Amino acid sequence: MSLEIVQPVEAMALLEALLRRREASFPVTAPSIQFDFGSEIWSFDPRRQGSYVSPGPVAEAALTITCSGAVLGRLFLNPDFFLAPGEQLKLVGDRHALAPLIAALEADSAKNA
Repeated sequence: MSLEIVQPVEAMALLEALLRRREASFPVTAPSIQFDFGSEIWSFDPRRQGSYVSPGPVAEAALTITCSGAVLGRLFLNPDFFLAPGEQLKLVGDRHALAPLIAALEADSAKNA
């Protein structure tokens, strides 16, 4: 049985779970990122108390990622990630804003390898 992520809320819950599992910490300079799923906007804020992810936009997002919940879910779960015909993964803003988040997710993978 494999996990299939379809909805934005599922993709963001997975991101939160991955970060919590490794007890992620971020530099104070780590920027916020917005995820635009078309019908919903979610945000990742490394300085947010409680949950790193939340529904709704964030005031000063350094980067906006536009995709579907299914694309983001596959990106998190499948090391051989690919876009199917008609799917998009668009980055608008400072792509370097992803570095702290990627480092946290890669550290999670290395820790559990």
